[in-house]
Order: sequence, then C-alpha cells, then structure tokens
Amino acid sequence: MQHPWWFPVGELTRHLLAYSASFFLFVLATLYGSAISHIVQNSIDSKFVLQVVIALEYAIVVCDAIIILILMVGDVMKTIRRLMQ
Repeated sequence: MQHPWWFPVGELTRHLLAYSASFFLFVLATLYGSAISHIVQNSIDSKFVLQVVIALEYAIVVCDAIIILILMVGDVMKTIRRLMQ
C-alpha cells in the first residue's frame, strides 16, 4: 500500500510527541525522587538510609533511560522496515 507523502512526517511527529511526553514523566519522577532525598537528608541522621534513597533515585533514572532506549530502538526498526517496503 502506497502511503501519502506526509506519512513519514506524521510518524515522526507522533513519535516525537510520545517520547517527549514519556521523557517529561520520567523527569517528573526524578524530580520527585530528588525532593524525597532532600527531605530525608534534612530529617534523618542515618547515612545508610540516605545512601539507599540516593541509590534508588539513580536506579530509577537508569531504568527510565533503558526503557526509553528500548522503545526508541524498536520504533526505529519498525520505521526502517516500513520505509524499505
């Protein structure tokens, strides 16, 4: 099936909006984690608890980045297959 000329532009726009929205949500989650670590830092004297909270914050950021990369690679592969048809 032949797509109209604007089909790739629409696909790019849709992906751009979807990834921007997911990135925005991940940034909000990171900021929330950062706020929690600052609250814990000011209210708890235990260094161990503070280190655990900071480690969890970094783990969330890394997991979010991995999820975005997996989704992006999958979409790039689908788009390349569609354009090669």
